[in-house]
Amino acid sequence: MIGRQCTSPSGYGMSDNSPCIDLMWFLTSAIVISAFGLPAVLYRAAIIKIGSMAFVMAANTLIFITVTIYFMTFDSDDSLLSI
Repeated sequence: MIGRQCTSPSGYGMSDNSPCIDLMWFLTSAIVISAFGLPAVLYRAAIIKIGSMAFVMAANTLIFITVTIYFMTFDSDDSLLSI
């Protein structure tokens, strides 16, 4: 979603095809997957405890929800200004 927002002038349209957009989608998905996968791997390797893993997972969820709401809020057009 972040990659689509940064590379597409139309926001979330799926009609744009370019290597830059594909790279942004790949990087965004790698960040999200590693943000949730790394704490699970560290817990399974007994490097961190369950409480630490739960705290990091909750923080990741909160951060990604905040970013999603930010982009959804500020992506809308300001139709009230044209009244």
